[in-house]
Amino acid sequence: MSVEGQRRLDGPKKAAATVLSFAILADYFPKQLAGRANGALNLFHIAAAFAVQYITGVVLQHWTPEAGHYPEIAYQTAFALNLVLQIVAWIWFARPWAFLRHPTTCRG
Repeated sequence: MSVEGQRRLDGPKKAAATVLSFAILADYFPKQLAGRANGALNLFHIAAAFAVQYITGVVLQHWTPEAGHYPEIAYQTAFALNLVLQIVAWIWFARPWAFLRHPTTCRG
């Protein structure tokens, strides 16, 4: 399969991961509150997207624009900060899974 074909297949998988959070969240709340919980999760997604974009702009503004554009290091710093936040979020997500594994015991 070509790289382009693989990219087209990967898109729906990534989109499905976000949608799964709504279905999983509904299992944690009673039926009467599932809609409100999903609404709150949606609000959090939108607020987080706004906050990340705003913080990226604040980081960029620490540099003086040259010829109407911020220097390359400003973008590198802002995107590196975003990458660090994503890595921290991934660790926070993956950490509970490490504790759920049961240690194997040796019976002899």
